[in-house]
Amino acid sequence: MRRYSGRRLIAAPASVRAHLNYAHALGARGDYHGAAQTLTRATVVAPRVPVLHLRLADALRRTGRGVAALEHYQTAARLNPEIAEAWVGFGNTALSLGHDEAAEQALVRASTMLPGNPTVLNQLGVAYHKQGKFGDAQEALRAAIQKNGRDPHLYFNLGVALAVDHKNRQAAVAFESALQIQPGFAPAHQSLAQVYEKLGDMDRAHTHRKVGDIVPSIYTGSG
Repeated sequence: MRRYSGRRLIAAPASVRAHLNYAHALGARGDYHGAAQTLTRATVVAPRVPVLHLRLADALRRTGRGVAALEHYQTAARLNPEIAEAWVGFGNTALSLGHDEAAEQALVRASTMLPGNPTVLNQLGVAYHKQGKFGDAQEALRAAIQKNGRDPHLYFNLGVALAVDHKNRQAAVAFESALQIQPGFAPAHQSLAQVYEKLGDMDRAHTHRKVGDIVPSIYTGSG
């Protein structure tokens, strides 16, 4: 959990800031349950302070209470729609819960507030992919790569979106790019093996399959 002292997030009396700081200290020790309890009490005292709901949502998500976290991310965004982090948090949490359409809507909003943010674009690409919107996923992931061309997971996700869209040669290029950055990236090797099999290049398929029988899956960067 991170502390925020900007005016856009904290416009609260000293007692509320004290709760935030105490919750931050608990979170720094890994006590997210304690942080959630502290922030829950604070929201009773000051229910219209958006940063309290934002930090409570973060703590709840850390404790595995995703549905409750969604409610507080939504409240934070309603109280102050300009807090991009609330939209990002809602989108990532919704994505983890399988609420892919809601995740897409929140992440689209976040991407307009944080233009070019590769993490947001990656998550948006995942949301598109999970809904079968492979063209949109590819566009979002290419935009993410333009901003951060050294993250192998972005190339991997692009390769997955291309492969499922039957663009196997482009997918091979994406997976190879991931391996240039991280040669030991086993899911990229396995995915390349599958793509090369479809392209009829059995020698390359065999070479990459030797890395290990790992089921490829699209990567999400939400922590």
